Parts: sequence; structure tokens; C-alpha cells
Amino acid sequence: MTADVLKSLPPDVRTLKLTGHVGFDSLPDQLVNKAISQGFVFNILCVGETGIGKSTLLETLFNQKFDFSPSTHDLADPKLKAVTYGMNISSPQGSFYRS
Repeated sequence: MTADVLKSLPPDVRTLKLTGHVGFDSLPDQLVNKAISQGFVFNILCVGETGIGKSTLLETLFNQKFDFSPSTHDLADPKLKAVTYGMNISSPQGSFYRS
């Protein structure tokens, strides 16, 4: 605290002098370490026309070949298809597995 603030405080207010680094700047690192140790879940929804590049986008983002099955343009009754993958980030390059 500054000297002016300290002078304006009532005498019964306790103050604390910091003897070291508070550590707010390391908070992002702490959150990353917590996420790595405890794991986390996020979802990606990628929709669009056949052949527009959805699979290519995901494979490029994760630098990983996924086993997506190709579709044709002439489906009579198109449906959403959910595919779930997990990722182990403790290995050097991360490893994906289908779950």
C-alpha cells in the first residue's frame, strides 16, 4: 500500500507487508498444470456439406489422421453421425483413441 493510504486507515486496521511474490502472473500456468493433471473435456461440432473440408480441418488442427468414413452427395436421408475421440496429452505428441 502507498503511504497516503496507510495514513488514512483507522489505527485498528491491520496491514500485511508482503515478503515475497504474490504469484498472480503464474495463475495461467497453474490452470494449465491443473488441467493437464486432472484432465478436461471439450466438444467440437463440425457440420457442413459433403466434401467441404470438415475432416481436413480437424486432421490439420490436431496433426492427426482420423478414421472418418467418406460419405456420398446422394444420401436420401442425411443424418448426424457422432464420433468421439479421446486424447492422452501426457505422451510427447499426444495420442488419440476412439471411444
